Amino acid sequence: LFTPKVRAVGLALGFVISFLLVAYIRTDFYQILINFDMLTYEKVSSIAPIEVDGTKLKAIYNSAWAWPVTVFITWGTAWLYPHRNK
Repeated sequence: LFTPKVRAVGLALGFVISFLLVAYIRTDFYQILINFDMLTYEKVSSIAPIEVDGTKLKAIYNSAWAWPVTVFITWGTAWLYPHRNK
């Protein structure tokens, strides 16, 4: 009701950025790559905000707190591509 009309490209871009941010801070993605021998525990600890305890990954940031950030990312990028009036 109070939001401006935006194009789908802005929402899609915001969704992709938000999805990648959540994938970056969660351990699931990295555990899958480790299971397929695409990454090592040492590499994960150097590229992501994740602590490695032996063979266990522990996220430094709780992904539940990422939702407000991702909402504003999606909303903000949608505003970058306003709907054009014809």
